[in-house]
Amino acid sequence: MMECCSQRVSSRNRQFLTGGTHVAECLVSQGSVCFRATKPRHDFVSESDIGRDQAGDMLEDMAMMEETEMTSFPTLEESDPAEDMNDPVRELTGLLGLCDQMVHMLARHSSDRAPWLQAAQHGANMAREALSRHLTKRSEGLGDLIISRRQELGWSQKQLAERAGLSAKHIARIEHGVDPGASALASLLGVSELGLLPTQRVEPLDLPATAPNWWIAPDYLPLKMINSLRRQLQGSGGALAQTALYLDHQSAEDFLSCVQRPEYISAYRQKLPLEAAAKQVKECVRSAGIDVIALGPGDGIVETQLVEELAADAKNDIRFYLLDISHPLLSTAFRRADDTFARKRGVFVCAMHGNFYHLSRYPQLHYRPTQAHRRRLYTMLGFTFTNLENELHFVQQSLSGAAEGDLLLVDLPLAVGSPDDIDSLRKKEWSQLDELSNRWLSGPIRRYAEGVTEVETFIRIDRYCPIPGSYASEFVARCHLGKTQRKEFALLHTRRYQTDALTDALRSIGWATVSTLKFGGTSREPTHALMLFQRMRRQ
Repeated sequence: MMECCSQRVSSRNRQFLTGGTHVAECLVSQGSVCFRATKPRHDFVSESDIGRDQAGDMLEDMAMMEETEMTSFPTLEESDPAEDMNDPVRELTGLLGLCDQMVHMLARHSSDRAPWLQAAQHGANMAREALSRHLTKRSEGLGDLIISRRQELGWSQKQLAERAGLSAKHIARIEHGVDPGASALASLLGVSELGLLPTQRVEPLDLPATAPNWWIAPDYLPLKMINSLRRQLQGSGGALAQTALYLDHQSAEDFLSCVQRPEYISAYRQKLPLEAAAKQVKECVRSAGIDVIALGPGDGIVETQLVEELAADAKNDIRFYLLDISHPLLSTAFRRADDTFARKRGVFVCAMHGNFYHLSRYPQLHYRPTQAHRRRLYTMLGFTFTNLENELHFVQQSLSGAAEGDLLLVDLPLAVGSPDDIDSLRKKEWSQLDELSNRWLSGPIRRYAEGVTEVETFIRIDRYCPIPGSYASEFVARCHLGKTQRKEFALLHTRRYQTDALTDALRSIGWATVSTLKFGGTSREPTHALMLFQRMRRQ
């Protein structure tokens, strides 16, 4: 047995995780955390140093796992010690399940570069390699099993080879009965979709009911953002950040009044082809777990309906993250999603207070264990994508953490003409705002701009947009200060697109179009599209 820590610690600083006949002991002393396996048959070493606060968070997770008596983690249930002592495969399977659960837990408190997370991943790899050495002695029938499981997944030998890090020829030889060897078998064991281990064939896991489900980004400072908005409104004019329209409670209430109108629901929400989109997503991810990351979900109705479609057959373990900068809107969306999935097995809901422009700063959504076997689905629904300042820059920078195979789902209005024909567009596009929209858009100016005696809103066409063939309707507020002075603020712009041009633009930065589902209007002249993109292999 090897231990990674020789320091003496008191009993009150000890926490244990049990799995079969294995016990992983976490030792905390002087701000350090170390792990040791106290009953393994094979050496298991992992080591890390973290701060006291992170150590406390991790120990709370461990204690929570003990208090729930492991009911949430079927792979760690106690078994008969007499049977385990005579079966190293059973014992190593239990240890591997334990290591994988530790990696999952540790990843909540660190990025993938943290040494202690890497140590836990290393421990899982060691257990997997040791297990593969024993299983090579029992490899009879392995080729037929791999063929059966691969065909169930609809994978080719090449696709399986890519997932396992082997060559297609090597996969073919294994399927024809050639001894795979310990190294190749370890790689195949890492492809959880194959389900070669009992721990990989369980039902989707329910996370503990007490698991943290609300996260606040370190840079989320709403009062500071309100004060910054107030200072900007005292200036001579300019463009307001889109976040200004959702920050305070009144703005959120006015926004909800707009999107929950019966005419908006019937014209847009009820026509969204969510069932077809979910089918396309599931064809891309197959049996892998899905991290649905809803960016700017508003009231969360559409996003929750989408996750309901994804979870209908209970084949995918789903984590549903709602990320918004508005506390009132995020609270509304989270409550709706949490109520919907409270009794749904295999769906975990988490709210995240933050700015989706800073998405790459949030490691909770972008950690990459050695074998994650999950896919991210970013959603920008309710025309969030069309409100971005620069769509290509956003996808390149804010979605820089996306891995090959991750997905992006956006909805958008379709162009009704060429941006070069400005006179025709003015006739076809909105000419004025309705009362509810006007109250919502001009609300921050009325509440926070000093000396403004009157606010009038109007719409102008902006044909200079990053995506070729697109143009924007820009909503502008003209503020009067007394009888002679005035200033203008651009409040919001929403773009219309030609889908072929958008497909070409996103492909140029590494995102391929999976499907384009047009809806609204008539079959000959649809007004909107729901588009699914997938991250391609980086060159």
